Amino acid sequence: MGKIGNYHFPDIAVGEATRIAKIIYDFPSHSMSVKMMAEKLALSTRGGWTGMILFSLKKYGLVEGRGTLRTTALAEKLVNPKNDQELALTKEAVFNRIELWEKIQKDYKDTALSSDFWAYLAEKLPIDRTIAQAKSEKIAKLYTESVAFCFSPMSSVHKEGEGRRLENMQESVSQISTEIAPKIPSGVVSFGSSEDYNIWVKKDVASIAFLESQIEAVKAWLKYEKSKIEKK
Repeated sequence: MGKIGNYHFPDIAVGEATRIAKIIYDFPSHSMSVKMMAEKLALSTRGGWTGMILFSLKKYGLVEGRGTLRTTALAEKLVNPKNDQELALTKEAVFNRIELWEKIQKDYKDTALSSDFWAYLAEKLPIDRTIAQAKSEKIAKLYTESVAFCFSPMSSVHKEGEGRRLENMQESVSQISTEIAPKIPSGVVSFGSSEDYNIWVKKDVASIAFLESQIEAVKAWLKYEKSKIEKK
């Protein structure tokens, strides 16, 4: 378990924690020994990484127990939800269990993390600049992956206000003919444009660096969504 200032943070993002929780949930009685979990993940039972994963799962509220791990009610709602709305609410609940994630999201809202994210950590926590610089990259990666998994554009609406915003967006989009190629804003690079998706990024180092940090998170989310579709 990582720590910066007075905040503890997990060593894995929410998407990876969900994947591991599902492995345990799918086992008989929704429980599994720590040793078997390590074997399933191809890790050493006595390895430090196994302990960090275990602490992270508990921090997210997905497992309980010591020698034998049991998935919690929260984990069941996450890996076996009744509907999309329950899944969206559960993802948000798991995300908000990490106080640092909740704080960063509150401060940044819907904007991307800045290129000098370490300066934000140094000022807001507050902590020494050298510590902020040393830990900012890992924190930014875990936070970004967790946001992409928990609040992805295709996940169900989890707030009434957000629902209205999405409905307005969908209404606006429906009025645009898909036969007309979207106009690329000035100062923006467009990659992979089609009727199904469109990736735009500003022509500046900070924006491109942020998009690079999103790639792995998006891949993990797509893999998760694909697995759900294949199971239907």
